[in-house]
Amino acid sequence: MDFVKKKSNFIFLFNLKQFILKKIIILFVFIAFTFSTHSQSKIAEITNPEIKDLIDQAEECYNKNPEQDCSKYYESAIKLGEKLNKPYVDYLYYSLARRKMMSGDAKGAMKIYDEQIDKCKDSMVKISFKNIKAAYLKQTGQTDEAIELYINIAKLLEERDEKDKLIINYYNTSSLLKDHYSFEKELKYLLKANKLVEETGERQLAVVILSSIADSYYWQENFEEAKKWADKSIAIPAESIEDHIGHSVGYRVLANLAYKESDWNKALDLINKSIDATKDFYADISLGNAYGFKADLLLIKKDFPEAKKAVDKSIEIFRGLNSNPGLASVLKTAGYIYQELGLYKDATEILVEQTKLLEELRFAENINVVNELTTKYETEKKERQIAEQELEIQKKNVQMRNWLIAGIVLIGGFLTFLYIMRRNQKNKLKIMEKEKENEVLSARVLGEEVERSRISKELHDGIASNLVAVKLQIENNAEISQKILRLVQETHKEVRQIAHNLMPIDFENQNLVDVVKSFCEECTTENKPINFQTNTEKINLDKNRTMVLYRVVQEFIQNAIKHS
Repeated sequence: MDFVKKKSNFIFLFNLKQFILKKIIILFVFIAFTFSTHSQSKIAEITNPEIKDLIDQAEECYNKNPEQDCSKYYESAIKLGEKLNKPYVDYLYYSLARRKMMSGDAKGAMKIYDEQIDKCKDSMVKISFKNIKAAYLKQTGQTDEAIELYINIAKLLEERDEKDKLIINYYNTSSLLKDHYSFEKELKYLLKANKLVEETGERQLAVVILSSIADSYYWQENFEEAKKWADKSIAIPAESIEDHIGHSVGYRVLANLAYKESDWNKALDLINKSIDATKDFYADISLGNAYGFKADLLLIKKDFPEAKKAVDKSIEIFRGLNSNPGLASVLKTAGYIYQELGLYKDATEILVEQTKLLEELRFAENINVVNELTTKYETEKKERQIAEQELEIQKKNVQMRNWLIAGIVLIGGFLTFLYIMRRNQKNKLKIMEKEKENEVLSARVLGEEVERSRISKELHDGIASNLVAVKLQIENNAEISQKILRLVQETHKEVRQIAHNLMPIDFENQNLVDVVKSFCEECTTENKPINFQTNTEKINLDKNRTMVLYRVVQEFIQNAIKHS
């Protein structure tokens, strides 16, 4: 066999296994911390001894066998809590849903979630319920929805300044982004989580976050940063299972870097440390991948017996877990190792099994792709229908708006028409009133002139004639006093003047300026001269207005003469 060709295949298998290992470790930590975050003491304080005893029994039951159904204890605690109207009943429902999720009853957990999420009054318990929902979405492959929900949870936690819970939220969000190959975004959330770790001194996820940052830099091919952060992670002493998982990841990153430099011995030493960090705990899938990686390195070093031990251990772990993806990843390595040891029959059987597994996985993957595409198609179809409905609504709104505008324009036009009609009617009435006033004025002027003419005639024909007769008698009788004669003469003159003033003037044939001038000359005496001046020779007015203006001037001059 061409060893160079085999080495190339080993490198491919190595990279594949590292990615699977990373996803498995992330999934383990994701599930573990999603449910270990919200301890009873941090969310609710159970004060009733009977309820507390039931919860303790439930936890003891699950600890003995995580897969058995211990719901009866929680259900009894919930029933008692509701009977006693305890404020932490929401938390009891959450605890039951959490345990169902951990024991593999995801549907049961989601049933409780759907029934209680809207009823939940405690905001922190509601956030914890949403964590369960996010874990379910992650588990069922609905990564986009899980990311969206975790971002929503982060906002709620940020508002409450729950920094310890934000650390786990940021870590879980980063693990989901890793599944999307969004390494830059993954790193962003990991660095945010690490900053909070430094601020709070929270120790629970410190090592895991450091090693995950190293792993993220490795996948972005920033090997210098990857080594720096991996060294930080393994430098912290392990005090918990989370720390051991973090050490395992940190050593694996360093093993990857050594592998890239073809330093097989160093890589082998580091992967052994990665195995040692987790082999005493229940992270069996990651351990199976680590043994597979070790087998690859031993195969390259041509230590076939040790390689066979490592690959057999890896196969044993994956078979025990029914993990076909992990098993398929190591069977090809096992085939090469068995072939090198001369175990051709076993090698053939292993490679045949690996081929069948790959076909099954590809078929399952194709089914998943088809289902995903179908889901996307249905989603797009629904979105398109929604968009069409929104467009139709918009069209109806536009039509309604157009009709409304048209109605407003019509009403406005009608009101404008009414306003113009009313204004014209008012103007017409004003004109008619003015014309009527003019007619009344003309009638008054005409009546006054007629009356003046009558009085003037009577004065001239009656009183004036009598005064003339009296005057003639007095003049013929020398015996009559000269004083009486003067009085009669003045009276006669005044009557003649009055009669003359009352006489209508023919303004159709005479000009107002000439008439006023003539009147001034008539009224002028030696003692009371009247000077007449004008800046115009003719004033053009209608007969009635000319008459009124003349009477005003006449009255003014007479009053001036009388009172001067």
